[in-house]
Amino acid sequence: MWASHTDFDCAVSSNWSLDVNGTKQFQLCRKLKSLKGPLTLLFSHISVRADNAKSALIDAQLQLHDQPSNVCLQQEEIRIRKQATFLSDSERNFYLNKPKANIL
Repeated sequence: MWASHTDFDCAVSSNWSLDVNGTKQFQLCRKLKSLKGPLTLLFSHISVRADNAKSALIDAQLQLHDQPSNVCLQQEEIRIRKQATFLSDSERNFYLNKPKANIL
């Protein structure tokens, strides 16, 4: 799910290419630690973003209800629905995985 985020690959590759001296285990730990900040920023405020996407979807559906034959509105509603679904799934996964991270 997270890997399908548009900036995920960029954030991981830029931090993963860091040159770290030490044992393989130390290199891995240092690279993972360096990823924490960018990934936190990337996925911060997921609930707000999901709520905004849901509101945008409702607005698009209301507009489409008034003009059901408008092809542009149909395509826009599909695009917004995909985005809202993605963010809603991301939010759910975030909250499902949060207790696991606290335990670790």
